[in-house]
Amino acid sequence: MTLHTVLLIFNFSITIPALLLIFRISSVKGCYWPFAIFIWAGLLNDVLSYLLILKNNNNMVNSNLFTLVEYTILLFQFAIWKGRQVWLYLFMGILGFAVWLVDNMIMNTLNDNNSVFRLFYSLVIVLFSMDIFNKLVVYARAPLGKNSSFLICIGIILFFSSKAFLEAFNIFQVGLSDLFFIRLFLILSVINLLSNLLYAYAILCIPKKQEFTLPY
Repeated sequence: MTLHTVLLIFNFSITIPALLLIFRISSVKGCYWPFAIFIWAGLLNDVLSYLLILKNNNNMVNSNLFTLVEYTILLFQFAIWKGRQVWLYLFMGILGFAVWLVDNMIMNTLNDNNSVFRLFYSLVIVLFSMDIFNKLVVYARAPLGKNSSFLICIGIILFFSSKAFLEAFNIFQVGLSDLFFIRLFLILSVINLLSNLLYAYAILCIPKKQEFTLPY
């Protein structure tokens, strides 16, 4: 099995939680719908990117657009889980859109590999995930090992913290070799696989009749 095949399998591991969501659609209450859309949109973007790469080796336009969509969906998810301070998520959404415009329309174009917004939104998503994570550690009544929201937050923190690390190197060119970036991308692909497996397990842990509330 070639490295390209392995990376392809890792990157399309999002198919696992996407299919589980379809089979468990009746269990996905309103508090998890943004997460479901996040998974399905991610799979759709991965498929589109793969087809575009096969055709013309350029998937930058849809990838740059998808980062904004993904950021908005996850902000919406955290706003639902938090249940208050909606103004904060609205402000971060507007700020994120402004950063995206500057990065993709002024500093660069949609055809470029733009890392400023990717770094910004990865850090924001990690911070919001850690906020939910910490509250659940302190206040959750049910075992954390079967708490869907807790597991989803772990997956998000794992992937987006690694993504922020990679994007930081893309922004600050320090003369590193192509081999170094290939290894970083390989590590990110492995973490992507782990995150998707965590998402899949989290979906299986969603009770059939759960109404989500954070106990604080």
